[in-house]
Amino acid sequence: YAKLHGFAWDHTKQQVSDVTISRKLCYGYNLLITHPFRESWVNGAEMLRFSENPGQGQCHDTSVHSSTRVGSWTRTLWFHDGVTDILLEGSGDPVTYQIVTPLLESHLETKVAAHHFEIQGDSFRYTILTSWSAANPQFTNGVLNFELGFEKELRLRIITDEVDSFYPKSNQETSYFESIMIKDFFAPIEKFLVN
Repeated sequence: YAKLHGFAWDHTKQQVSDVTISRKLCYGYNLLITHPFRESWVNGAEMLRFSENPGQGQCHDTSVHSSTRVGSWTRTLWFHDGVTDILLEGSGDPVTYQIVTPLLESHLETKVAAHHFEIQGDSFRYTILTSWSAANPQFTNGVLNFELGFEKELRLRIITDEVDSFYPKSNQETSYFESIMIKDFFAPIEKFLVN
């Protein structure tokens, strides 16, 4: 059950335990996400909209679907089981969309591929997937910047997952839950024929 749904497993007690990054989605009064990451919109040096401090606004631990507009851009999100899907649509003035993750003392940032980024701490991992790499996102200090304006649509998936540190080198491997969510993002439709 823990493996299938991406929960933490306490090997000593042999039971499901609390996850490091809670499986809830919080957004502020301006409808921007405050947990499990924060989002911001920037136009040059001007901050268009930014999410409030964590803990303000509303939190949900069940499926969520919401939408908000920033200038000529619309951000629609779907949240379920620690997975946040974001669709950015629009055109017009170029803006920067930022995903800001909390940094712990020890973390490792990795650009796995053109469409795949990771931030990993001792007990957690953020996996960020993008539908295209034309924006050439900049990734520093836990912040991923997307330059919008050239494409009319960008899909993102942010997966929060536990890191298994029980087995040797298991913290360097993708969990079963994470691998299914990655496959579902890049190849969402499968066809099975049964005789």
